Amino acid sequence: MEIQRLIWSNGEVNQLQKELAPEGRAEERPIAILFCDLRNYTSMSSKNLTFDMAFMLNRFYTALGEPILMNNGIIYQYVGDEIIGVFGTTGGTKEKNCTDAIRAALGMQYALDLLNKTELRDFNITLKSGIGVNFGRAYVGHLGHPTHRQFSVIGDPVNVASRIQGQTKLNGVNILISKSVRDSIKNNPIMIGESFDADLAGIEETAELYELIGFKDMDLQLELQASLNLMLDDEDKFAALFYNNVFKIAPQARALFRRNMTDQGRLLTHMLGGIVYSLSRPQHLTTGLKKLGESHVKYGVKLEHYPVVKQAMLETIDMTLGENKTEKTMDAWNAALDFVIDAMQNAAKAIDMRETSINEQQEIKQAS
Repeated sequence: MEIQRLIWSNGEVNQLQKELAPEGRAEERPIAILFCDLRNYTSMSSKNLTFDMAFMLNRFYTALGEPILMNNGIIYQYVGDEIIGVFGTTGGTKEKNCTDAIRAALGMQYALDLLNKTELRDFNITLKSGIGVNFGRAYVGHLGHPTHRQFSVIGDPVNVASRIQGQTKLNGVNILISKSVRDSIKNNPIMIGESFDADLAGIEETAELYELIGFKDMDLQLELQASLNLMLDDEDKFAALFYNNVFKIAPQARALFRRNMTDQGRLLTHMLGGIVYSLSRPQHLTTGLKKLGESHVKYGVKLEHYPVVKQAMLETIDMTLGENKTEKTMDAWNAALDFVIDAMQNAAKAIDMRETSINEQQEIKQAS
């Protein structure tokens, strides 16, 4: 089960979180809510074919949905040209839930920029979005007719998040967060631009809203997430390049790979993606990496092979990202690979120590 969680797709995790919500009733839980709206959709739809709009909208949903899933969130609903994400339905502190939502919002901006530069380039259209993030206690559960219950999130914080998103266009900014979100994150790690006092429909008190610019320091998860889809745009090509680099550095390592290299490559990219997705659930990732390290001992992997893997992976990432790489991106992957390799090596060392201890005890028995 622990190994499965490491390689589960983010869509499967999303479904699992929904299934863990109360059935037939609602429970109040502290959650962060994100509303993302595609701007000028009505104007664009009147100027483009319905088929083209369906394609663009589907790509918009897919590209901008990934950051929600990668940050332990749930894609709650698609409402017209709007995506709603929820964070913390199965627990978590208010700081973690709000940080996950903020990271998702920033990741959505990166994803939209990449989408405009790649898949939508031929449409001569630049999609823009507005994102509002709020935090509060809302009711979560499966509600509705006994024959047709649906996952639901109900409460004032949800309505406020929608109103906050509406303020992004009025104030000419991309992302706005509420005071409750800002106050939930300790040590002030985020960059804030302008601040606004807004009268939101249906809300008596004036709301304090803040423009979100980014993180002050490098956020490892955001850098990895933002580069992952670009890296794995062609998974087979990435894997082939990686193994070519491995065999170039250490030709003797080829003997370790007995299976079909295409299948091996797909397993590699699946695991790589799984590790990045699991960074938002570190307790599962640590356990999974331990199991992974133990299994690689059985495959004949030695401690001296790990530096080769790291060097080959960094070279592959550098070559694949090309002009899209930044110093922060490479620093993030370097740190992530150190974390992964240390966890796997520690598991391998533990096995080695146990085997050494068993051999020593056997030698003592034989000597006596």
